[in-house]
Amino acid sequence: MFIRDLDLTQAAQRKSLFLFGPRQTGKSTLLRHQMSEVLTVNLLNEKVYSEYASHPGLFYERLAAQPQKLVIVDEIQKLPSLLNDVHLLIEENGFRFILTGSSARKLKRAGVNLLGGRAVQYLLHPITYAEFQTDAQSRDPLDTLVRWGGLPFIINSAEPTTDMKAYIDSYLTQEIKEEAQVRSLASFTKFLAIAALQTGEQINHTSMASDAGVSRPTITEYFQILEDTFIGKQVNPFRTPIRKSVASPKFYLFDVGVANFLARRFGTAMGAADYGKALEHLIWRELESFISYRQIDATVNYWRTHTQNEVDFIVTRGETAPEVAIEIKGKESVSDRDLKGLKLFSEEFPHVRQIVVSLEKQKRIRSGIEIWPAAEFLGALWDGQIVQS
Repeated sequence: MFIRDLDLTQAAQRKSLFLFGPRQTGKSTLLRHQMSEVLTVNLLNEKVYSEYASHPGLFYERLAAQPQKLVIVDEIQKLPSLLNDVHLLIEENGFRFILTGSSARKLKRAGVNLLGGRAVQYLLHPITYAEFQTDAQSRDPLDTLVRWGGLPFIINSAEPTTDMKAYIDSYLTQEIKEEAQVRSLASFTKFLAIAALQTGEQINHTSMASDAGVSRPTITEYFQILEDTFIGKQVNPFRTPIRKSVASPKFYLFDVGVANFLARRFGTAMGAADYGKALEHLIWRELESFISYRQIDATVNYWRTHTQNEVDFIVTRGETAPEVAIEIKGKESVSDRDLKGLKLFSEEFPHVRQIVVSLEKQKRIRSGIEIWPAAEFLGALWDGQIVQS
């Protein structure tokens, strides 16, 4: 069993919280492990859902009679109206809730204000490099996460390809059809495959609309669906005062394995270019996970000029103060040519730490730029040596 980095026990003693995250990232498992004795209302259970959907007020009446003041409600987006009763139970009866969800879309459509600051929001990510090492079973954590991704049931699967296909199909039918209400599931499926192929690339709405056979506004809506269901995230460009930067964001799916499967590079048959692309994706996901779990006031951006000079990731404070510039190279020997983007960025920000994450075997420093083996970098990240809390 993986020991998760997100510990909710102390937070739940203080106030209510939302635990969001895509399905199968381990939300229910985490709560069973950390809060096994807490009363749970599971809205994925059709009988439970139907009962509370058909009888408004029953949820409030039952819980108000309970002596236990901490309650878990699984998949709250299935019945957003319950948040009115949750609000009352918090205010009038001193209850605290842990509300899990795999989509914020229905909550937004229902006009729910997510309890107006009465609940802290957390996001559960796929298994991280540090978490993988708590149950590694003699597997290489870096290679496994780059090839197969971090969904717990995929990592432990005897048939990961079959299970990933079933997961993608289930996601499309359950999350998109039920939650997003897209006009054409076939068009969205095509878009999702295109988005996977372009993970880590600048978003070109017009080009994607043409490839998917839908309108440009529809592509914009599709990206919003992915963000609302925590399946993807846009990474905004970092603007520098001297060299003009591009304006378009990049996009990453939430899990490397999901992107690999949709782009048909899932598993062992992965070429060097594909491995490098997946490694970049993994480093982004690890940075996002670390910042999220440590609750650090930092943002992951990227930098690219109109002359195509680029740094993969810029970790910034408040989106304006760059702290670390990170370039990813899926190769065993980093050359001076690979350092060009970092050197240009450092001309404007000479005091920013510069790092290359690579497949080299030993850490070294060249021209003030730190060149790290990928596994060593990830270990240092989770030890708090890369991004400061």
